[in-house]
Amino acid sequence: VPPWPELLDENTPGNVVTKAPLFVFQGGADVLVPLAVTEAYVQRACALGDTVDLRVYPDADHSQVMDDAEADILTWIADRFDGVKPTNSCN
Repeated sequence: VPPWPELLDENTPGNVVTKAPLFVFQGGADVLVPLAVTEAYVQRACALGDTVDLRVYPDADHSQVMDDAEADILTWIADRFDGVKPTNSCN
């Protein structure tokens, strides 16, 4: 029922170009946010021309992935401040 479909579409990531590079991390064992959902988002973002670094942590579930990705997240952020060009999974 309107206006909900429009509002949901506006609030769905991957519908607007992001001007900054993105680090997207996903647990391969996540049952709350399945990998396919994240991959669909990344495909939409890539189609818009975003720079996306997608990393999957195969054994991590929804609650474990942050711990598994922590070192990569901190390195990724430090690299942005150091002017290192981000990896682009879209290529």
